[in-house]
Amino acid sequence: MFQSPTVRATRALLMGMIGALAVALAALGGCAAIGGGATHNAAPPATSITTCSQVQGFAGAPALSLPHLQFPAGTVAQPPQASGGGNGQYRVNAYLACAPDTDTNLTVRTGKGPEPFLKLAQFYGWAPWNHFPAGGGAQAACSGSCLAFNAEDPSKGWFLGTPGFLALSDVVEVGKGVVTFNLRVTAPPPRPDCAWLPSGGPAPQYSIWYDQAAGIQYPPDTISSPDDTMSTTGSVQCSPGTLAAVKEFMDHQLAAAGYTSDPCQAYDCWKKGAVVVSLQLTSAAQWFIFIPRVLPTP
Repeated sequence: MFQSPTVRATRALLMGMIGALAVALAALGGCAAIGGGATHNAAPPATSITTCSQVQGFAGAPALSLPHLQFPAGTVAQPPQASGGGNGQYRVNAYLACAPDTDTNLTVRTGKGPEPFLKLAQFYGWAPWNHFPAGGGAQAACSGSCLAFNAEDPSKGWFLGTPGFLALSDVVEVGKGVVTFNLRVTAPPPRPDCAWLPSGGPAPQYSIWYDQAAGIQYPPDTISSPDDTMSTTGSVQCSPGTLAAVKEFMDHQLAAAGYTSDPCQAYDCWKKGAVVVSLQLTSAAQWFIFIPRVLPTP
């Protein structure tokens, strides 16, 4: 049957479109649903990043070296961002770092075999800890994985020496064995002359908590020692910073724990139910907390 040139061209175009559709359907068939409808996609191409110098922001970055810590060989970091460091506060240094030839555990190759960074740190005097002084003052719930340095009894917040704190977060593998991470570490505030410290007997302890159950903390880097009397349970403290900073810190802690200010003579008193806490604020280097004892009825 005779067909005009226009009809023949239209028919050829239609057949070409049908052929292209068949090829596309065949290609989709190669991505058949697997396990409940999920589609299988081609694996992305392998990354070309094999060194930290290839990661944006790390070209020429200096080696990361911090006291009492060991990082994977070749770890580098950008200059730290500092925060906190106010009156009687910790200074917090935040590092963005990069480690080559490791994994997301930041495994360190040691003479005794590979060890994850957080586990290896415990050989250098660090212990697991659930808090971090993110603002330089009071401890807050840990964001990431946290450790404390010099801890004598982490469950009670007692330390043998000046406490240090570390928070590790945002550990990401960005290349073949190349890992970036955020690390925050504290530096202590200047310590005052705690002239009252006894030369004999049990040594006073660096203490985090005044009342751990109530969540009441001491100011950063406080040294505390028992100072009981016949009628009170008490302690004497030495804290960095000014007396005004100590008062502001403790007033905030007591108020947050549900105590209300209860004026009493020369003391700074706080009351919650039948409990009255008295602060005798003489100086930051020597201040007292007392709670009246319940004395037996004669």
